[in-house]
Amino acid sequence: MARRIVWSYSARNDLESIYRYLRCGSPLYAKRFLIKAREAAQSLKSFPNRGRIIPEYPESPVREIFIDSYRMMYRLVFDSIEIVGLIHMSRDFLLMGSD
Repeated sequence: MARRIVWSYSARNDLESIYRYLRCGSPLYAKRFLIKAREAAQSLKSFPNRGRIIPEYPESPVREIFIDSYRMMYRLVFDSIEIVGLIHMSRDFLLMGSD
């Protein structure tokens, strides 16, 4: 059964923010990144378990794959794959949301 890809509100915002940031330096690279991110998400339909378990949260059902210098985090939810976030690899994931 084919799973559908669902982007969470947070992940859509992450993708949009990354695109806007990259576009300032290179509109072409920003567009390529956007395409890569969408293709990576779609590829999870065929291989949903290919991503690794997030090391910071080994007990979590959330997995991640890498797109250039970014981590795309997702989880399997019934018949869908939910993209839950995108963050740059240089960010300290454990400190996110602790403001």
